[in-house]
Amino acid sequence: LYQSGKLEMAERLAEGYARANPADPEGLFLLGRIIFHRGRHAESEQVFKKYLSLSPGDPEGYYYLGNVYYFLNRLVESEHAYASAAKLNPSSPKIIYNLGVAYFSLGNYRAMNDCFDTVISINPNVSFKTKIDEMRRVAGPVKSP
Repeated sequence: LYQSGKLEMAERLAEGYARANPADPEGLFLLGRIIFHRGRHAESEQVFKKYLSLSPGDPEGYYYLGNVYYFLNRLVESEHAYASAAKLNPSSPKIIYNLGVAYFSLGNYRAMNDCFDTVISINPNVSFKTKIDEMRRVAGPVKSP
């Protein structure tokens, strides 16, 4: 249901599953994603935090929490969440890319470039290379420390 875009029905089922299985983090993870994709970002924050209390070692939980914070324009918290995800999965291009985007949004262009260099070293043909190039163009030359 989630993948076919039937989010209202998927949310009802995920809520029922999460209530019936409160110790199972997967139901919370799915519920958080559905609520996020329905545009209720503040509400999804609480679900992802609860999920992470049950699965603190899952980089995807921090990645989605980073997305929540980014959409809520809480950029410092977004950067922290993405950094937590990157520590747990340092070879994920999407996580490192989003960390770079957070740095870009915060004006930390040196850290942004470091992230984007890492993404390109992991996968030179990454699908969002054009976006990386555009952010680097907007940021301009970054001076060495």
